[in-house]
Amino acid sequence: MTSPKSSVDKHSARYDFKRSFIRLIAPGIVSLLFSIIYFIAIPVATISSAGTYSLSLRAENIASIRKQLACALFGNTTSNFVFYGVYAVIIGVLFAFCIFFPIMRKSNVNFFFSCGIDRKTYFKNRALSSIIIMILTSAVPLMIDIIINIRYLGHADFIIHQGFFLFLEHFTYMLAGFSLMSIAMMACYTVTESLFFGAGLIWSPMLYIVSIEWLFQNFLRGYSQTATVDYMPLGSSSLTVTVDTLWSKLSVINPLIFGTALGSNNVRNNMYFNCLRSTASNGGVVNDFYYDNASGNVGFEKAGMNYILPILIWLVLSVLFIFISNKLLNKRKLENTALHSSNLFVTVFVSLEFSVLVATFFMPLLSDFDVIQSSVLDIFAGLICGIIAYFVFMSISRRKIKHGIKLVIPVGVSSIAVLVISVICISGGFGYSTYCPDIKDIDYATINSEYIDASGVMSTNHFNDGSLSAGTDQLYYGTYEPSGAYLGKFNTKDSIDKIEKIQNYSFKNRIAKRNEPYVTVKIKYLLKNGKTVNREYTCTNSDVSLDIIKLTQSSEYQKELEFLMSSKKADEKSSGTFNSEDESQSYFAYFANENNVKNALNFGVAYIVSNDAVTKTKIENTPALRDAILKDIEKVGYKKLLTSGKAPLGAINFSYDDSVQNYDNIDYMNDATYYIWDDMVNTINYLKSINKFTAFTDLSKSGEIEYVTVTALETRLSSELSLTALSTFESDTATPESYYEYQGSELKEADVLKTYNGKKITDSQKAQEIFNQSSIYSLCKKDGYVVLVKFKNNTYVTKYLSKEKAQSLLK
Repeated sequence: MTSPKSSVDKHSARYDFKRSFIRLIAPGIVSLLFSIIYFIAIPVATISSAGTYSLSLRAENIASIRKQLACALFGNTTSNFVFYGVYAVIIGVLFAFCIFFPIMRKSNVNFFFSCGIDRKTYFKNRALSSIIIMILTSAVPLMIDIIINIRYLGHADFIIHQGFFLFLEHFTYMLAGFSLMSIAMMACYTVTESLFFGAGLIWSPMLYIVSIEWLFQNFLRGYSQTATVDYMPLGSSSLTVTVDTLWSKLSVINPLIFGTALGSNNVRNNMYFNCLRSTASNGGVVNDFYYDNASGNVGFEKAGMNYILPILIWLVLSVLFIFISNKLLNKRKLENTALHSSNLFVTVFVSLEFSVLVATFFMPLLSDFDVIQSSVLDIFAGLICGIIAYFVFMSISRRKIKHGIKLVIPVGVSSIAVLVISVICISGGFGYSTYCPDIKDIDYATINSEYIDASGVMSTNHFNDGSLSAGTDQLYYGTYEPSGAYLGKFNTKDSIDKIEKIQNYSFKNRIAKRNEPYVTVKIKYLLKNGKTVNREYTCTNSDVSLDIIKLTQSSEYQKELEFLMSSKKADEKSSGTFNSEDESQSYFAYFANENNVKNALNFGVAYIVSNDAVTKTKIENTPALRDAILKDIEKVGYKKLLTSGKAPLGAINFSYDDSVQNYDNIDYMNDATYYIWDDMVNTINYLKSINKFTAFTDLSKSGEIEYVTVTALETRLSSELSLTALSTFESDTATPESYYEYQGSELKEADVLKTYNGKKITDSQKAQEIFNQSSIYSLCKKDGYVVLVKFKNNTYVTKYLSKEKAQSLLK
């Protein structure tokens, strides 16, 4: 069946154009409601919250608003900004589906193309009417939004500029969805196929990017996995991509996130995000709105070409796609309307997408569930799953089981492509996995540490916080794993060479089984040109921790320790190494910055903690004490101390005190703890000189023991948890008062014994001996034991007992 080729009747064409608007009532209402909510209601609420919670035009209210806000064309909401572009694309899809839906019904096709309307006019009327409604439903609310912003915030030139490009981006997102769905509607002959193909067209760039990302994350050692994904469109979590990811780098080819500013490493950084701006950051005047609501954009900087160029590119592409849709309609075989699988290309296109998604999705799953422990077998198993998924989807779509060679070739080519990419990843990505920049180009390098931070502080845990987790299924045994703690900044050739060796070791020593000891190694090189090189090695053999600890012997590390602890550096305010921007690197564990660590050490209250982790012996915090600890650390070295096999005698804790007035950030003031071993001669001699060393061996303050239980540590570890080469036990304590304050419930002995359910010893002499032989701090091994000590004053303390000592004491 073909449509008439003669000129159309102008009256029929005009009537058809008017009637096409009727089919757009539903999508038009949806588009208008979206615009009213997000371009009027929420911005008005945002402006009101920045003032006196009113829209009064009184001078004081206007002044309050202008002090807080620079721009509120888009308001503060709970949704992530990246989703508004996705919503607009969906609205565009709805326009195309509603306006072209009749072409999927044979009766409608026969009627329309027998009424003097040719295909060109049919398409033009519907495309033009859709564009008009999309423009009106977004432009009118945005004009109101612009007027409101100018009235309350001023800066008309800035607001108009931002508002115009906010409209252009929103409209282009809708037009992109409309144009791609139009292609699907013109290429397909059934509603189901058009929906699948439309989703496939729009999703395809994202799908292939995500699939390649998965291959990189699972097979390319060193690939920096920094995407934090929240698939829920509502909520406070952010879908963000920070560094070295394909999502942000290739956003311009993705119709779902093309609005991301070019060069940005955050996919939410679009015009929606850019149109909520505060007047000042925390570095400027006090601005309550910035702290509580604002997106982080500050000032009156207009959106530049990095925002505008992606919009213009997709505006041109969308127009091109509309012309392609028109061409597809002209070539459409109307007699195939409502016939299934009439377009083989569509079926193959969607089947291939499904195949690639299944293949790359199942590759890591097989390893994660310990089904297969080989990267090569992972790849082939995933490919087999993908091929099966292709033919299953193809058979369902075509309603045929047998397929010709033409349908086998596409899945064969895609499988080979996935295989080639996977093999390249496994072999190191052409040197990517072991790449270390030239020393001449490096400003500095950092590396994460499992146990020690840049200040030498061994733990920020509080000793008497009452956090013993009675009645739980998993033992809280106090392993200290500060995932955000980094060592640095390293810039000498010796240190960079050590980091490069750690890279090579991490590349070659990947742990296959997740229940074996492993750590994640994160390395960052900041180059002198401002660029960064990031490498992240997951599931690395935990022995690499011993090589990382060697970096504490470097000149850079020793310099920082001397600045923090040495009496010769007491008056210096900064080491010159770290600044406020380094807080996000967490060089100082849970301290806000370098200054807070130094003040904790120099002005905090010093305690000796030993035996039971409850009683503390206060000592004077003197320069001589800190110098003695520093000298021992420099002489003996962290590696020898941490791997000696001996348990520390106890610790010296420098605790924050209310009298300390020199902290920059009151939210990050923690105890600084240094374990004391018997190898630390200078510290021991100093403590002896002030008659305080006996605090490490004095048991008189610990109280009378009621009973102890000895529980195998392995039975209390969760199945997902494995101890590493430097896993450390730290004592846990609880009293009825502290437990209630912490947990909000009563501390019940029956619940405690459910957790620490090993052999119970009530003999006072035997219990005391076990107490004396166990440690509140220790290198922790899987075959060790946890000792629960119950004192008669209802205080509970946990300690660690090695396998050898436990076997000897429990005979």
